[in-house]
Order: sequence, then C-alpha cells, then structure tokens
Amino acid sequence: MKKLLLNCLLCCFITCLLTLTPAIGAEGLQAVIKTTTGNTITVTSIAPDGRIEFTPEGGKKVQILFKDITSIESNSETRESTVTTHDGKVHKMMRANIFVGYSAYMSFTGTDQNGEDANGTITGSDIVSMVFSKAAAAPAQPEPQATGSDEAEPAQAVSMPTADPTARPKVPSKRLPTGNLDYCYEQVNEFNKQIDGFIDKYNRFKAEEKLYEPCKARGGVESFNLLAIQIEVQLLLSDMIGYYYSALLDGWETTDPDVTPLHAGIGNAIKKAAQVEYWTCINPAEKLDAARPDFFKNWDKIRLLAFEAMIQTTKMNNAQQGQELMETAKSRVASAEKYFADEGAQPHPALLRLKAEVERLEKECEAGFKSAGNAKDEAYAAWEALNAEKERLNNIMYEIENGQIHPNDFASFIEKLEKFEKADSAAMREKIEMLGKTCGTDLYQLESAMEKLLGKNPSGWDWSANVKYFDKIIKAITPLRKDLGDAIAAQANQELNGISSYADDIRADKFEELKDLVKLGLRYDPHNTDLIDLTSKVEEAATSDAAALTKQIAERQWPGDHKGFSGPGTPAELNQAALDYFNSTCKPTEKALKSCIVESDWYCFKRNIFGQPIQWALTFWVAVDVEGETSDDIVYAWSISFLTEENVGVEKAPPFKWAAFNFKQKMKRANVPGLK
Repeated sequence: MKKLLLNCLLCCFITCLLTLTPAIGAEGLQAVIKTTTGNTITVTSIAPDGRIEFTPEGGKKVQILFKDITSIESNSETRESTVTTHDGKVHKMMRANIFVGYSAYMSFTGTDQNGEDANGTITGSDIVSMVFSKAAAAPAQPEPQATGSDEAEPAQAVSMPTADPTARPKVPSKRLPTGNLDYCYEQVNEFNKQIDGFIDKYNRFKAEEKLYEPCKARGGVESFNLLAIQIEVQLLLSDMIGYYYSALLDGWETTDPDVTPLHAGIGNAIKKAAQVEYWTCINPAEKLDAARPDFFKNWDKIRLLAFEAMIQTTKMNNAQQGQELMETAKSRVASAEKYFADEGAQPHPALLRLKAEVERLEKECEAGFKSAGNAKDEAYAAWEALNAEKERLNNIMYEIENGQIHPNDFASFIEKLEKFEKADSAAMREKIEMLGKTCGTDLYQLESAMEKLLGKNPSGWDWSANVKYFDKIIKAITPLRKDLGDAIAAQANQELNGISSYADDIRADKFEELKDLVKLGLRYDPHNTDLIDLTSKVEEAATSDAAALTKQIAERQWPGDHKGFSGPGTPAELNQAALDYFNSTCKPTEKALKSCIVESDWYCFKRNIFGQPIQWALTFWVAVDVEGETSDDIVYAWSISFLTEENVGVEKAPPFKWAAFNFKQKMKRANVPGLK
C-alpha cells in the first residue's frame, strides 16, 4: 500500500510539471486593433507589459499594463481614451500614449485585414480601439502513460541537480518575454569576441605613444586613437546594457535566476572595457526604477564627451575646445537630472555616478581652462587693438593696395609711405606679435587657432582678416615702390628732352626741379638704374645749358622795327602806345624801357560767330627791367602782343586794351640801342 501511494505521488508530480511547463513558456496576449484608417489588425501575440499611460494635470504619471486591460477605446478628435480593466473599472484618460517597448511603432505578431504582416506599422495614435482576449493558447501536452500494472513499482528517490548561479536556466523561471534576455546574452558573447582586439590595439598605440594621434572614428568623424577605440567599446557595451534593462522592463527582476548570470557577464565586460580606459556608469545589480533602457547608453556617451574634453585640454593643448565639450557634457547631465525631477523620482544611482565622474574630469581641466581663459582674454584684446590700428591706417593702406598715385602726389605720398613703413607698420606688427603669442605664428592656421580660442566671430568676418590684410599690404609695398620709381624715371626723361622749350629765364629753375624729381624717384627705388643714370645726365645737361645760355645772351641782338611794316600807324606812335600800356598795367617791380614792332602787319586776334574781326593785335619786343632779375649789364626782352578793344569794325590802332605775353629772354643791355 505504501508503494502504491508513492507511485501515485510521483505520477502526479510529473503530470503537474508537464502541465505547467507550457504555461510558463506562454508570452503574448491576443487582441483585435481597429485603426483610424479603418484597418483591422488581428494580433496573435503582444507583450503583456505593453501599456497605456498619461499624466493628469498637476498629478503623477498613470500606467496600466495590457495584461490588466480588457479594452481601449480612443477618440481622435477629443483625444480621450476609455480603458476598461479586468476588474470592471473604467478609466478616462486625456492625451494618453500607448507603447509596446520604447519605439513609437508598436511591436507585435499579427496581420492586417489583407493578410499582410502588421508588425511595426502603427503607433498608439493610430488606434481607435483595442480589445484583448486571453493569452496565446499553449499547445496540448500528452497525458502521462500508465505503467500497465495494477501495482506500481516503489518510488525511487529523484536526484535534482544543483542550479549553477552563473548559468542561465534552460527553462524560463517566469512567464515573461525572453527576447531582450536572449539578445543580451548574445551581446555578451559578441562583446567577448571583439574586446580583445580593441585591447590589443590600445596596447599597441600606448607602446608606440600614439594614443592621442589624430584619426577618423566611426562615421569619418575627426578623433584620436584612444577615443576612437572607446567609441567602439561603448557601442558594444551600450547594446548589451540596453537589452539588459529592456529585459527588466519586460518584468524580469535583477534577482531572477534568468538575470543573475548576466551580472557576471556584464561585470566581466566592464572590467575588460576598463583596460582601454573606458568608464561606464552601469551596475547591473541595480533596478531600472524611473530610468529608461536607453538612458544608460546616453549617459556613457556623456562621459565620453567629458573624457574627450579632458584629453583635449590636458594632452592636446586645446582648452578652448575642451571647455566647449565639457559645457555640453554638463548641460546633458543637467537635462538628465531634470527628467527625474519632472517625474518626481530620485535620480538613478548610475546618473549620480556619471555626475561625479564629469565633475572629476572637469577638475582635471581646471588649470587648462584657467589658462585658456587668460589666453582668450589676451587674444581678444590683441585682436581689438589690431582692429583699431587698421581703422586708423585705412586710408594709407588703401592707397598702397590701390597703387594708383597721381604724378602730382608723388612727393606727398612718399612722406606718408615712409611714415607707414617706419612708424605705423611697427605699431601694427606689435599687435600682431601679441596675437601670435596666444594663437601661433602660422598665418595659414591662424584662423582655425583663433576660432578654437574665441569661437565663431559674431560679425561674420574672419578673426584673422586684419592680419592677412596687413600681410598683403606689406607685400605690396616693394612692387609699388618699383612701379613708382619707373614712372618717375619715365617722367624725368621726358622733361629732360623738352627742357629746351622753356624760356631762358626759367630753364635753370626747371633743371633744379628735374634734379629734385630724380632724387624723389630714388627715394622710391634706390636701385632704379634709369634714375641712377639720370642723376648725372641732368647735372651735365644743366651745366651745358647754362654755358650755352650765357653765350646766347651775349650774342642776342635787338631786332628793331620790322622794315616791312606799313601800318596803319607809325612805328613811333605805336611803340609809345605799347610802352604806355605796359607801364600802366605792370607790376611795381617791372618797367618797360624800349619797344619795337617785330611783325610786318596787324593780325586778327579774335572774330565773332559770323567771322567778323572784333579785335586786332600787333607783336612787339619790349626791353624790361625787373627788380632783382636784371642788372646794369642784362635786360629782359619780352615778346608781347598788344590788343585793341573788342568791337565789330574796330580800327587797327591804339589805344591798347589788353596784352598777350608770348615769351621772355635775357640779352646784353648794350645790345639794345638807346639804353644805358
């Protein structure tokens, strides 16, 4: 009898075990969804931890899981949802959201009314109604077979193996979705396959002292070797952590035997990652609480950002970029803290660890940030001073850049140019040297260096524009000097060739002006060969001309009245009229002494529109004394045309009303008859 009782108990135990096993494996709910487009979707399996949630005004967020819901009815116009739960209660929700997982599109197994796969085709806002039925049916299990004997064999003691806490149970311990757990275990394996390669690469770069050498990270982003390795590790680790916390969101607990083996797997991954200096905020023993699975990936990215800021500041001498990156990291930490505050929840421990780590990295940057702040102030001050100098010197620099200097301005421009070279440019160079101390002396890298230190110029102009403009002006001076030297040489040659056309009394002055012009040209270009040759040529020509002029003065004769002159008027009366007009209109230092008619006839000086003569002229030589210019031995002989009044029908006769000067020259007083 005792044997029979034991056999019966054993059979009951086996039957119960076989009956419960499929129930444990069942994962999804069934439902029928109607959408705003009129489509009907038959859902054969949807996660029971899907939810509808809303936050009432002034209250806390309310969530109801699918496993507790009978139906959902939504009005797209009023945005009101009516939720009926299994206990018969009806809940009204305004602006509620429906989620399955954390993607906007719902994940489930099912087909639409056309038989097409409907998974991932709708969001919560597309739902008009959703009616749930029972969980997906479990397949029937075979009944336990009888032993064929009325008297059962005595029950044998069953030896149950001890569970390995580091191994995942072959049969899930709970009736919950296992997809995220599966992916997490797979990602642990994938991490273990790849991490050693990254560790080897890290060790190689470290041995070669190339950890901070620039490179392209994933996606072609500018980076450096150490950070590029850490980015790859972060991608591997973040996928693992994302699946882990998504499994917790599925309902698994950190203490479940299905989950605890992952603690060792993830813990080992974290230790391996540390070998490439990778830091993570993750502790898999902690619950999800108010956090969401994707938060941990983002928090680790924030730490990477702060780490890069520290490296840029302490290793790469780029504190400006380090400051910008650190400010971004701190801002993102603050945003994460705000999320928890808005939810009315305590910050997750992982976030607190991240905040402390960012603060630690920022402290390492303190000296660099302070130095960058000083450098920034110095660079900006130097830029402002340079900008002020440029404004002050705009006019002269424009003239140098333009290069079009009028010959009349040659003498004044050389004064401005030499002042710019000796004094003004020195002031400009001083400001540029100040800038070079903080931003470097490479002209082609200056803009990027200044932008790193000062950020983008709010004016839209380049920070380095004035430096480059000044460099352009300095380089333009030498060719400008040469061009102006050539222009002056050409002008001097032309004037030398035509100097004989000047009156005797001003030719000496013209030679002096020409000498000054050649000297001016040599100030522009001391090495101009034409100007160097002209120096001696002009001197020789002036000396030769002075000797010739002395000879001409000595030989020049008074012409006397033209023998062919026949009037009207007599030479005597006309000469007297000319002397009277000259002496009544001349300067106090001038006096006409004698005159003679030098042309055979009067000539028409002016006609009216009809061609009628309205003014006549007669040309004379007039012997003139000029105080300070003539002497007891020398007198001027001026050629002057004396003019009648202007009138139709005017006579060829005095009185003279105007005079037109033709030329003047010197001669011996003794060669003028009648002069003492």
